[in-house]
Formats: sequence, C-alpha cells, structure tokens
Amino acid sequence: MIEENNRELFDNEGVTRSRRTIHTPSSFARKHLLYLQETGKLQSLKSHTSEREGLESFLFLVVERGSGTLTYEGREYQLKAGDAALIDCRNHYSHRAAESEQWELLWAHFDGARAEAIIPVIYKENGASPVFEFGDNVQDALLIMDELLRLKENRGLSEELRADNILGKILILCLKKTEKSRTDNLSADRVREYLNGDEAVFSGNGALKSMMKARFGKDYDEIDAAFKDKYGIDMAAYLENRKLNKAKELLRFTIRPISEIAEDLGMSDEESFCRLFSEKEEMLPDEYRKKWAQWVKG
Repeated sequence: MIEENNRELFDNEGVTRSRRTIHTPSSFARKHLLYLQETGKLQSLKSHTSEREGLESFLFLVVERGSGTLTYEGREYQLKAGDAALIDCRNHYSHRAAESEQWELLWAHFDGARAEAIIPVIYKENGASPVFEFGDNVQDALLIMDELLRLKENRGLSEELRADNILGKILILCLKKTEKSRTDNLSADRVREYLNGDEAVFSGNGALKSMMKARFGKDYDEIDAAFKDKYGIDMAAYLENRKLNKAKELLRFTIRPISEIAEDLGMSDEESFCRLFSEKEEMLPDEYRKKWAQWVKG
C-alpha cells in the first residue's frame, strides 16, 4: 500500500520529463559557503502548476525554451525563453507552463549565509522583481547552469568550493543585469512611457519623487534632467498635464462627482483640484463639464 501511494503521489508520467541531482552539503559548506541542494532540467509535457513555500532555499531557474507564468509573493510574471528568475523559497511561489507553448527549464536550489545577505540587495536593485530578462544573452546563464548540472553528487571540499564559485557567478550575473537595466531605464523614452501609464497618472501628487526612484533606481534629479533634456519639460509638469487630460476625459464622459475625480487623480482635495484646473483652463471643472460633456442638455 505504501509503494502504491508513493507511486500515485510522485508519478509525473505524461506531465513532465525531468532529471535531477540531489546534493547533501557538508557542515563546513553549510556554515561557510554557498552550497548546492538540488539541480535539474525539466521539460513540461502538459500545462500544470508547481507550487511551494517554506523551503530553506533559494531557487534560480532559466527558461531555455517555451514560456509560462511565475507567481511570487502575490504578483504574476510572464516568463519566456531567455528569462530567468531568482526566488526566495521561504516565500510562496508557483509556476506554470503556457498551455500552447510548453517550456524547458534549468534550475538549481541553493542556500548559504552569503545568499541570504546578497539576494535581498539584488531584489532591491532589480526593482523588487525576481525576474531577469537576459534575452539573446541568456547563453551565459545556460553555461553556468550546465556547470552546476555536471557537479557530482558525492563530493569533497574541492567540489563544494567549485559549487560555491559557480553559485557566486549566478549572483554576479543577476547583479550585472540590474546595473544594465538601470542604465537602460534612464532613457527618456522609457520614463515618458511610464508617466503615460495609469500607475503614474493615478498616483498622489507628492509621490512622484519616491515613485521614480523606486522604478528607475536613480536619483530623481538625474532622471528629471534626462527627461527635460529631451522633451523640454520637467517630469512634474508633464505628469500634471497628464492628470489634467485624464480629468477632462472623466468630466466629459462620466457623471462622477468632481470630488471623486480629484481623489482618483491623487489630488489632496477638491479645492486644490479646482484651483489647478482653473489656472490651466481658465474655467472651473463644472464649467468645463457643461461646455464639453455630450450628455448635458441645455
């Protein structure tokens, strides 16, 4: 009966094709090194969800082919070939291959005091995201994973030092990617694209500086200078115009009270909103609504 139950619980026939190697680190490695717990390669044969939490481990996975979805700490990320993820398995996570495009993953579970210290820094530098888009440069990550897959199960100190070195390469690779992303993100076009989105438009008036620093990883003044150099307007004025455009849309095509519109757009109060609107449009919001709203009669 026990064998039958085990077969039912762990039988992935027809769901995945995978191989894995389990590693048992020495007490020395646990205390002093980045140490490997498990490595593997998985090919999904049909879409299914793998879900875990509460593991004393970090997981690094690379999508070699196909695509799927990663859910981590309540957020959903779409992964495709060339993407990687670095996950703290103490937190809840799940991943699922796409229905139409089954994926192949290379992955490694590892841990160590240095990982616990460094990985939160990498998350912060990556905008609190566990996902790294390597794209055409994913070969570097795949070569590192291949090194891990070739490590022997029963190894001495020399092999544990090799594992420590290879795992360190993973952390360096992710950190370098965050540095490149921050440089790329400073382009004025990307800043403008972000300011055009709902997240920016519906943010509070006082949130712009902290919001931009969190999103682009640079000081506000540096981002603002790059933006103004290209578009001839600073970010605060540009976002103010975006908010006013959204306000006009809501005034024209909805019957929502002006107080709600002001609140939605992050204005401190209705009076401040009306004052700003009057300065820019030379009329109050309700006057604008009467002139422009198609549903107003007479």
